[in-house]
Amino acid sequence: MQNNYPTDVTVRVRARGTTKAADYALLAEAVADAAMLQRAGIEITQHCAYCGATEHGRPFVTAPPDLADTVHVSLSRAGGLTAMAVSFDGPVGIDIEDIAAVRRAGFDEVAFNAAERSELAHLAAAEGDHARAVLWTRKEAILKLTGDGLRVDPRELNPSVAGLTPLSWPGARVDMTHVRLTPITLGHAGLVGTLAHLPKEDPAP
Repeated sequence: MQNNYPTDVTVRVRARGTTKAADYALLAEAVADAAMLQRAGIEITQHCAYCGATEHGRPFVTAPPDLADTVHVSLSRAGGLTAMAVSFDGPVGIDIEDIAAVRRAGFDEVAFNAAERSELAHLAAAEGDHARAVLWTRKEAILKLTGDGLRVDPRELNPSVAGLTPLSWPGARVDMTHVRLTPITLGHAGLVGTLAHLPKEDPAP
């Protein structure tokens, strides 16, 4: 299956590392390959834009300095896989999810707003499970792109169950009409994923 990822955005899926550091090493390798540089020169750290901590928050390339100013990265883990995105064309967010993980009791109430829950309720069981997981990855990918994470109530985002384009987010710090969402091909029937991308310049229609 052909992936229609944006130009200058690389998506890589690998077996999940045994530690977070191992997954960050995979991400550094993906950056090195995309930038055609030696892996040893790539450094990636976490940073929280809210509190300044380095134990959590979104990942950033911090070395080499010239690359740190031009590349954006994101990472997600689920079901034994690690998915990574490397972008030279504006911010990205990537999220993958195990379909079974979003079936747990009470999930819909904290993840989806009333309109989304109504839309999901009209789908058959298997179709609904898949749509629920896809919708959640869209929300998570957008929140990773902006750096807000789950400090934002995910019910505020409205990327829609059926559509691929975000419809609204009243509190967004970016222009949501420019955010592009692309499904990720994972090769695993129980997993789904989404890439969110905010190009530096929105392509002409």
